[in-house]
Amino acid sequence: MKKIKINRFRDQKNNPLRFFDFFFIIPAIFTYLKFKIYKKLDAPIVNYNAIKIFKILLKYKKLSILEIGSGFSTLWWADQNIKSIFSVETNKYWYKKILSKLNNNKAKIIFSIRKKKFEIPKKKFDLCIVDSYDRFEDLKLCLKKIYSHTIVFLDDSDGDSSYLYKKRDTDMRKAENLLRDYSLKNNRHILTCRGFSPSQLYVKESMFSVPKFLFNKINELKRIAV
Repeated sequence: MKKIKINRFRDQKNNPLRFFDFFFIIPAIFTYLKFKIYKKLDAPIVNYNAIKIFKILLKYKKLSILEIGSGFSTLWWADQNIKSIFSVETNKYWYKKILSKLNNNKAKIIFSIRKKKFEIPKKKFDLCIVDSYDRFEDLKLCLKKIYSHTIVFLDDSDGDSSYLYKKRDTDMRKAENLLRDYSLKNNRHILTCRGFSPSQLYVKESMFSVPKFLFNKINELKRIAV
């Protein structure tokens, strides 16, 4: 399969940006320079439209969050008005780095080499975030732990696109198809959003799986996703 040449203004599936989303390159450049100089980032590395959706959900209710794959997002969530965040990390260096920066009791991070063996607290999570190395397996695990009201977020859903690579690395494609299939069977709405991310000067896509009763209730969601 011939590799498609893309630029910074299209995601890995070759989808273009909406016009007004071009302007998010300005804060992306600012945070890129800030990160290069100070090695600090006060935002999750997901596209700005996904961050908008996160903020809408924060206004809707205090969230209880399950996160597979820790990072700057863990620190950002810990500073928000949430109930709690339970985060799992498989990279020991990254685990220690994030753990050393957590400074409140709303966040708990654990290190686990094999995620299938760790114990997820028995609680009704409002949001499940999958942003890890093995998206497909981790998403399968999360879908067994969520409830009917839980929103699922899959980051970098344009990654590993079979449209781009001769040697197919289909982990993300399998994860995307799994989430779409799960949503179809469980009366859920898929929201996709794409754009620049803090400190990253190229376009990324993300996916949300939202229970339809929530999607119909939170009108602001309909104006952001594509």
